[in-house]
Amino acid sequence: MAQFIGDIAFLFELGLVAVGIVLIHFGRERSAGMLRTAGWILVIGALGTAICTSVFWFRYLQAGDFDRAEAAPFVEFDHDLDSPGIALLG
Repeated sequence: MAQFIGDIAFLFELGLVAVGIVLIHFGRERSAGMLRTAGWILVIGALGTAICTSVFWFRYLQAGDFDRAEAAPFVEFDHDLDSPGIALLG
């Protein structure tokens, strides 16, 4: 499960790189500096997050997290609605 989540995140980031490249291309054709700037922000940001996703994907692989087809453990918190901290918020 975790492997597929990492794969989907990486695919989404590759899509953002492609969109950024298209924006840079259209910005050059129309001499639109804002489009080029937006394109470069997308490309740089998406490449940065793709590198981060890749690093953690390989860390999870090495830790053996992809060896089981189950979601990561979920921590459930006990929410006490009568607590004074919650009463102050509402």
